[in-house]
Amino acid sequence: MEDTNTGRSLILYGNTYENTDLYYATGFLTSEEVLYVETGNRKTLLTSRMDKERAMEESSVDEVLTLKELLGKTKASNRKAEAVKNLLKRHGSDKVYVPDTFPVGIYSKLDGIIDVKMCESPYGDRRSVKAREEIKKIKGSQRSARIAVEKTRKVLERSEVKKDELFYKDRPLTQGRVKRIILHELIDMDCDCRGLIVSSGKESSFPHKTGKGERTIRPDTPVIVDVFPVDRETRYCGDMTRTFVKGKASEKMMNMYNAVVEAQRKALDSLEPGLKTGELDKSIRSFLDKEIQGTIGDRRIEFKHSTGHGIGLDVHEKPHIGKDSNYRLKPGNVVAIEPGLYGPEGGVRIEDIAVVTEEGSRILEETDRSIMV
Repeated sequence: MEDTNTGRSLILYGNTYENTDLYYATGFLTSEEVLYVETGNRKTLLTSRMDKERAMEESSVDEVLTLKELLGKTKASNRKAEAVKNLLKRHGSDKVYVPDTFPVGIYSKLDGIIDVKMCESPYGDRRSVKAREEIKKIKGSQRSARIAVEKTRKVLERSEVKKDELFYKDRPLTQGRVKRIILHELIDMDCDCRGLIVSSGKESSFPHKTGKGERTIRPDTPVIVDVFPVDRETRYCGDMTRTFVKGKASEKMMNMYNAVVEAQRKALDSLEPGLKTGELDKSIRSFLDKEIQGTIGDRRIEFKHSTGHGIGLDVHEKPHIGKDSNYRLKPGNVVAIEPGLYGPEGGVRIEDIAVVTEEGSRILEETDRSIMV
């Protein structure tokens, strides 16, 4: 977007649990909908009367107002749109940017009256480079992910095979039961995880298949566990994936696993300032293609997604590490590296988070990558 110092303002609207740009801009966490206007260095937050005092104490804005304070008894068909016009007048601006997630109801009342332009995430580029305190918060969330993954490994270790199914504490070990164990672990660490993935057998052939809860995990088959917690207090995310086999993996599955682990090692070793993320994805894709044709020897096996992604207040944010990306890595980028292979008998994915440094990179929170349990 253009520099807001030219007279064009930025408007954000929503609740800061869902709208991470709004939380990034204000530092104020609320489930109530708020309105934010930024012009140059001036930041104004419009909240409910009940939230005002807390917002004044906790937010990083210059001014906190309520609708009543701003509009008084002024009658309008859409008081939020009227509030926007009033705030823009106070800011000396009649031109605004709104993100493409902005409510159409307010937008329709503004369009034609003031100059409104759509934009992508207004802080995407800025958010892609993390400050030291942000990296510390991501590491905290990644620690929670690591503990949850290690708990899963222990549950599989202690499970028993009965009639080609796994039992844990004399009950069938279903995908849903593993999810509940993980979620209880995360709750104890004050984290949430929407869309937690525990998929086994043929379900693991699909990268984002979360796994049917009633499906019992079987021995000698892959189990993909993808944990991406968000810390309830800091709002920053972690992301870790491991693939397990209770029993003995097939030769083909072991070849897939070895290829994925080597691909991830190559990617992590390559991370450094100036590296084009598109070139990184291309090199990892080329390596895995050669493994599929050679050691694995099965063209039905695919690498179905990108090599990785940025992580912060969102699980997926800039920089994108995919074939169409021209982003050059910078110190302070925090990225999840997650190569994977998927075939008829299941999939393998390994994922860890690394921060790009001046010298290269370092992994946040290491743990065992071995597949056999």
